[in-house]
Amino acid sequence: RSFDVIVVGLGGLGSATAWHLARSGRRVLGLEQFAFGHDRGASHDTSRILRHSYHRPDYVRLTRHAYADWSDLERESGERLVTRTGGVDLCPEGSAIPLDDYTRSLDAENIPYELLTAADVAERWPRISPPPDVTALYQERTSIVPAAQSVAAMQRLAGVHGATLTDRTPVLSVRQSADGVEVITPHARYSAGQVVLCTDAWANTLLEPLGTTIPLTVLDQQVTYFEPDDPAGFAPEVFPVWIWLDDPSFFGFPCYGEATVKAGEDCGGPEVDPGSRAGTTDPAMLERLSAFMAERFPG
Repeated sequence: RSFDVIVVGLGGLGSATAWHLARSGRRVLGLEQFAFGHDRGASHDTSRILRHSYHRPDYVRLTRHAYADWSDLERESGERLVTRTGGVDLCPEGSAIPLDDYTRSLDAENIPYELLTAADVAERWPRISPPPDVTALYQERTSIVPAAQSVAAMQRLAGVHGATLTDRTPVLSVRQSADGVEVITPHARYSAGQVVLCTDAWANTLLEPLGTTIPLTVLDQQVTYFEPDDPAGFAPEVFPVWIWLDDPSFFGFPCYGEATVKAGEDCGGPEVDPGSRAGTTDPAMLERLSAFMAERFPG
């Protein structure tokens, strides 16, 4: 069969691409190597952070579009997907991640924020115990979005607009053809005017035979769910999304969907082959995160 566009990989980015292209009237084929809803990539689990607070103006500029796109998805899907909590970036003195990069980037895009002392943070969120030398950046629009639920919603909407989405269909190769591209799977060949690769950790598997690669380091990120003594104190209405800006950097959420607090080490974890990662717990990472949580978020 022939399509206008073939989208390879149907995680968050691929599903969004398929939905928008199909809605614009293109004939779209989406191919996913694993089962829909799988946990092998970066688009499963319950929660992700939506925020304006980044260290570069171009990133901050993109977040304006991100918030608009999430509103669009909520409107078309009829589902509530964005839970606003506010977000606090905690930066200790001498941090390896300069807070000035964040404030300059937000200022460049006219995004409002507050700068808070450690005392301000402890007063506003009693469950946070920052060291005295912390300066915090608070941005009120920081939110939580549900990863797996959102991917499923975009896949459903892509189908509503006429896209053909197929799971358990790995792509073996992509080749240039006289009319565009040819995409080869174990059981079929498909042609299209264009192909969009949303293959995340597997990107170079398809790019290298085409004579190019991208600099890509794949890490097995580990998140942990902690059960607080009093979940009400960590509810989204009274507790923010937070990020610790230092090396190592940590991040965390309020209780969301269940009476646990999710946290992890940002850009941490061992380097892995995406096709053979074990998904086992790294004891050193767990100990490092647990010690940090006990010190900074007691209870």
